[in-house]
Amino acid sequence: MTALVLKAPLAGWCMPLAEVPDPVFAQAMAGDGIAIDPTGNTLHAPCDGEIVPMKDAKHAVTVRTDSGIDVLVHVGIDTVKLAGEGFTLRVSPGQRVRSGDLLLEFDLDLVARRAASAVSPVVLASGGSILRRILNRRVEVGELVMEIEGDAAAAQPSQANAAHARRRFRIPFEHGLHVRPAALISAALRPFAAEVAIVSRGHSGNARSAVAMMSLGVHCGESVEVRATGADAVAALAALEALLEPEMPAAVRQEISARPPGDAARARRIEGVIASRGLAVGLAARLAPVETRVEETGGGEARETTALRDALDAVREGLERRANGAIAEQRSLLEAHAELVQDPELAREAAAWIAQGKSAGYAWREATRLLAEVLETLADERMRERAADLRDLESQVLRVLGGQPMQAPRELAANSILLADDLLPSQLMALEASRIAGICIARGGPTSHVAIIAAASGIPTLVSAGAGILEVPEGTPLVLDAEHGWLDIDPPEAERAAADRAAAQRAQERATDLEAAHLPCATLDRVRVTVNANVATLEEARAAAESGAEGCGLLRTELLFLDRREPPDEEEQAAEYRRIAEVLAGRPVNIRTLDVGGDKPIAYLPMPREDNPALGLRGLRTSLWRPELLRAQLGAILRVQPPGSCRILLPMVTDLE
Repeated sequence: MTALVLKAPLAGWCMPLAEVPDPVFAQAMAGDGIAIDPTGNTLHAPCDGEIVPMKDAKHAVTVRTDSGIDVLVHVGIDTVKLAGEGFTLRVSPGQRVRSGDLLLEFDLDLVARRAASAVSPVVLASGGSILRRILNRRVEVGELVMEIEGDAAAAQPSQANAAHARRRFRIPFEHGLHVRPAALISAALRPFAAEVAIVSRGHSGNARSAVAMMSLGVHCGESVEVRATGADAVAALAALEALLEPEMPAAVRQEISARPPGDAARARRIEGVIASRGLAVGLAARLAPVETRVEETGGGEARETTALRDALDAVREGLERRANGAIAEQRSLLEAHAELVQDPELAREAAAWIAQGKSAGYAWREATRLLAEVLETLADERMRERAADLRDLESQVLRVLGGQPMQAPRELAANSILLADDLLPSQLMALEASRIAGICIARGGPTSHVAIIAAASGIPTLVSAGAGILEVPEGTPLVLDAEHGWLDIDPPEAERAAADRAAAQRAQERATDLEAAHLPCATLDRVRVTVNANVATLEEARAAAESGAEGCGLLRTELLFLDRREPPDEEEQAAEYRRIAEVLAGRPVNIRTLDVGGDKPIAYLPMPREDNPALGLRGLRTSLWRPELLRAQLGAILRVQPPGSCRILLPMVTDLE
């Protein structure tokens, strides 16, 4: 038999599957193969074949060869949580493709920032065995990476007199039957000889094939029927109870629905988006939002205007006072809030409501919520998440207007894992950090201010975990795994103990890593490697230096220009660049000039409309359009001492011409 040649579907570093940071792939539950850490943003066909339908799976593609071997390429780890964002399929189910054809385009930067890893497994999801594979080197698209031998058609025993069994289950996985749960189901069935199929909406899929299960497009909470045929059919279905939720008779469901709220949430897993990595074991501490009641009708325009002005001044002074004694990330946030509370647009909007006879509290609430709603409609995720800052300021000002303190601190038990629909930065900063083991939020994103504060404090955090976490009772034992992205509710004692040991081991490993961080970096064969860090703020530069970075490979200056009413002048920029250079203590600093425009607009720099912003004003073209900005930035860089400690990187310039 002629071996099937599989070619690299992605450009990047080709590595053993065992090194993938996901046990489902590392342990070959989804199939044997290799993995590629991509350097490009396109996925190509590894061989000739037909595209296998995989409903709602824009992050993965399967090609079925003429000999029936399914080759699955899964871009990144946990990319199912992106819900297709950043991925564009270029093929359709059932389409014939040739080796090297373009299958998928993806935003590598987005995957690297928001997924658990960009490493992309290439596995034999069904059929075939690997004769040879290429590992531990860089590959380009189209290079040979594996040789496959097709499985000989095995004679199937007659099932005429075999036992048959069927049961109904509900799918408990947050993102439905994507590759990880499908692979776990397949692995659970390995000890059994029975043929097992999952049936959903009239379609059937082989329960031993991750691809076949993914093609069903089953979502979380949907009911499926599992059918097994063979001598051990009943045992095979029983083995699935550890993964799936048995569908109960109506009488049993009614009994459960009559239980106190939260009981149904016990003993299950909820998936979320990783915002700050780590592992935490503790007890649920629920933080409910506190809605401050306000009277709609005011007591006269002069009185309400004075009341609002006094409250805004009090909040601003409180923020500035707390910023003086705060750690880096908290200080930056408090300073930003102190600036935002003085925003003239908010003041004008509130004044308009007061002029209509409304109270100061009502006017402030309407003004902040109006702007928050506008921000939440923007395409820029970072700007959408700034709406949380406005909700935070709304709460603080309303509390002051009501004669209450700006924050409402809460006493926490040791090793608390915070559960909340959303968490305001001021709420988090008012809590005793030493008592917080972890955080899990129903909404929010990984670039929110709460996520940034949690990461800076070393608190494992999940966001976008869904409303299910709000049903978990106070005091429930939890294991929060922010390495893989899930929260286990009321797990067995043995699992909690194992997680405790793992958390202690990781803390020890991190301490050991930090001790060695400042040693010279070299490969095992003694090739010297320089490791620089990309940073955007003084705090990130400080963290990079503490972690052993040998310089700044790229200083992104955009954050200096965002979230403000006017651009920073030369003096402000020079001071910031100087502080970053001092923190890096003589290490090289590559400063990129302002890279805005296209998908990174700023409010005080209105751009002409472009049908394709990527081809319009952006990067260096924007700086040449507004040369006064470029002159100020270049002047600021040149003032950094000692001379020559900074290098200048011009965005969108690739060669001398």
